[in-house]
Amino acid sequence: MKRSTFGKKFLWVSLGWAALTWVGFAQPNPADLDSDGFVNWFDLTFLAERWLAANCAAASRCEGADIDGNGQVDLADFSILARSWSTELPVWADEFSGTSLDLQKWTVYNKADGTDCWYAPKNIEVSNGCLKIYSFEELYNGRRWTGGYIDTESKYNPQYKYLVARIRHSFENSYIWATWWTVGWNGSLIWPPEFDICEFQGGPGERTPGQWYHWDENGKDTWLGCAAPVDESRWHTYGVYWNENTPPVFYMNGVVSCRPAGPVSGALFPMKLKLTSSPNRQTRVSGCPLAVFEVDYVRVYDNPPPLPPAPPGVVSRYKPAFASSVQPGNEIAYANDGSLNTRWAADSASYPQWWKVDLGAVYSLSRADIFWYNSASRAYRYRIEVSTDDAVYTTAVNRTSNSTYGDTSDSFTAAARYIRITIIGCSNPSGFASMYEANIYGSK
Repeated sequence: MKRSTFGKKFLWVSLGWAALTWVGFAQPNPADLDSDGFVNWFDLTFLAERWLAANCAAASRCEGADIDGNGQVDLADFSILARSWSTELPVWADEFSGTSLDLQKWTVYNKADGTDCWYAPKNIEVSNGCLKIYSFEELYNGRRWTGGYIDTESKYNPQYKYLVARIRHSFENSYIWATWWTVGWNGSLIWPPEFDICEFQGGPGERTPGQWYHWDENGKDTWLGCAAPVDESRWHTYGVYWNENTPPVFYMNGVVSCRPAGPVSGALFPMKLKLTSSPNRQTRVSGCPLAVFEVDYVRVYDNPPPLPPAPPGVVSRYKPAFASSVQPGNEIAYANDGSLNTRWAADSASYPQWWKVDLGAVYSLSRADIFWYNSASRAYRYRIEVSTDDAVYTTAVNRTSNSTYGDTSDSFTAAARYIRITIIGCSNPSGFASMYEANIYGSK
């Protein structure tokens, strides 16, 4: 969180990165009432506290506890929660349920932030089940502004975990710089890496939180990430998962929201957890509105949340995929990851190009829905081929003369394990072969 969002955007352009992707994700599991990505005893407690509530308004559905939307919290909601149950529980957590901060878990800082602001312990409060970090325009230790800063330095430094916090600001569009983040810590500071799990840099104009991954590249701090277009004054959860084989993957409300295409080598460290908020030095002016940074909980799990289930009948979701070529940042797996905002793309406008999925077993296939990139202004010419052995393919659908714009849906009957979509051309001569999602329908 060292520079403004606008400075980061400038660097992306100057480096020519094409791998920045905001992931349009599936809806969270409605039984995950606290949006941490798991359905567990936290959700059961949430439901129990609202048990037999009636006349649940459509807008809030009794804060989501009326899972089926029938107007009351009852056995039908309990049944949905039970069917979605996850066994995993946190390995570390702070629910901020007391009346003061747990100093066995957190260190509170009393120091300048490097600008005309002071991180003041008086601005840290735990009340009503939340951590609250205040910001003020006030004279304090020779500074004109104050904020707050806590972290887990030398008290808890997880490595290769799923970290999640439930956060909001007391009102939107304020001028605070509020961040839930990590930096490397192994007895001393290692920076980068830095995971900005939820970073809000407020000020004039429309602002949204962001999620960023910083790593060291030849002695230089480099970063990639995504904006999270949500109302920061409402409760949302923001998480990150990483391991020795995977660079950080960011989550929002329990599902994947951002996959920065940085190297895994930049994230092979334990991390200290940090929560900071202060008036934004980039935009603050006298009299500017300063919201309270509120944190409902911080939790650490061994594993990331389970993937959301595929729609009924879709047999291709999350299965191993391959392609003739790939454009960095528009990866092969993005064509069957369940997101309509991520996509696979070939590495050039040359044709033919193909994308293939291995279903793992022979299925009776019935339909293929393809969501093409820029389909409103492009027509892709293609064929769908099927195989049981990945050696001999037969054509199930021939659309090699297609000239109609839009996404496509093709019904066919075949028994196959492998499905290959071969794109032979595009109405835009400079257009790369690219699709957001290929949903293959079938049954065993």
